[in-house]
Amino acid sequence: MPIASHPEHVCEGGMLALAATDFSPAGNDAAAWAASHLKPCSRLLVAHALEAASDEASTATSDRLSELARGLPAGGATIETHIIRAKPSWEAIANEA
Repeated sequence: MPIASHPEHVCEGGMLALAATDFSPAGNDAAAWAASHLKPCSRLLVAHALEAASDEASTATSDRLSELARGLPAGGATIETHIIRAKPSWEAIANEA
């Protein structure tokens, strides 16, 4: 017997968006703008391209992304972070999109 979803748990019309940041004020503002335009049930992937992939750089970048994501308005959406490891960074971001 199929189980019917409760109407409050049904998500329709959600979208997936990517906001890449270089941690500059403009990059962080772009992530905030993207988050402010999300509909409930959407996902926002806040990403940073990291060409140097040392453990120290990865940890610092992950911490900065998490801090940025915590300050974004979710409005019922899911905000995730992602480090893109590839060169050149502009191409890696375009490929991720």
